[in-house]
Amino acid sequence: MKPALPLRHRLLIALLGLCAAGLAAFATASVLLLDRSLLARVDAQLTEVAATFGRRPVPPPPPVGMGRAVELPTQFRIAFYSPAGALLRNLPTENTNGPAIPPAMIFTVARGPVTVPARTGSEQWRVLVKDLPDGTRLAVSMSLEPN
Repeated sequence: MKPALPLRHRLLIALLGLCAAGLAAFATASVLLLDRSLLARVDAQLTEVAATFGRRPVPPPPPVGMGRAVELPTQFRIAFYSPAGALLRNLPTENTNGPAIPPAMIFTVARGPVTVPARTGSEQWRVLVKDLPDGTRLAVSMSLEPN
């Protein structure tokens, strides 16, 4: 018969187990809080940009042969849709990759930003769709991938 572990060894094992469980819980909570905080920051930026673009009419496309198209100084993608869901305008126009916004999201405007996949690749985008006073819809999106 094998002798039982001394009390101090059992207490040490229990203490190490509790410490490991506490650290695991703390790490999980930290990651979840950081994720929530970063998404809240992106959502605030999307709301601010949507409010800015929502006060202005849809910008017309640049005349053919007349300079460059409007470029955004950030990683935002702006899209204007008709009430029927047809794409009216993209900013920037050279939109190589962006969010794959489902048509249902254009027709039924969500209350807040939604995470959608990219058209190509595994990138994730956060998208906010807003109704404009003239009936058009504004979709503001931002990549969730680090630059």
